[in-house]
Amino acid sequence: METSSVFDKKDDFLCYLMIYASYVDFEFSMEEKALINDHFGAASFERWHSLFLSKGDFAQLKLLMDHKHFFIKSEKDKEEVGKLLIQVFGSDGDYSKIEQNQLHFFKHLFES
Repeated sequence: METSSVFDKKDDFLCYLMIYASYVDFEFSMEEKALINDHFGAASFERWHSLFLSKGDFAQLKLLMDHKHFFIKSEKDKEEVGKLLIQVFGSDGDYSKIEQNQLHFFKHLFES
């Protein structure tokens, strides 16, 4: 069985994805951080946030694309990701047009 070379488990991948999603509107709010911390834990957040910040835009997205097939395999997985994305996008009380468009982008990303 093939395994991810970066993410040890699905929650690691999802935490990184939620961090990535939090930055799509160019504002990483305290509410978004709190939501991710509460869902995945502070240590996980710090680990993946540090990795996220160490990469440029293209590398951040490429990391998701290169590892999605390890963790997003079924319709149930896609639904789980969609719910988490909606939570993170709405956590600051401003579900912006950019975030709405990004949700569609993620749906297409995980279909391919």
